[in-house]
Amino acid sequence: MKITVLGVVPPCPRCQRMYDLAHEAAEELGIPVEMKKLAYDMEEAQKYGKVGTAHDVAEWAGIVIDWSKLRDIIYRRLVKGTG
Repeated sequence: MKITVLGVVPPCPRCQRMYDLAHEAAEELGIPVEMKKLAYDMEEAQKYGKVGTAHDVAEWAGIVIDWSKLRDIIYRRLVKGTG
């Protein structure tokens, strides 16, 4: 089985976690697996379709996101433990 994880370089925590979980699941199931990581902007990654970062996807979909407000919410919840 071949598993390819598309992400960014350097890998973000989510990309790395997805890679690790897929590898762990294959091992637990005893499935031989060939793992590969690709940056979304690599030519090889483009064969999987239009891929990008969260910023790119929001822009393509026409979604306006206040990224500074989002970062503030994440900071308060993860660092300060408040809502």
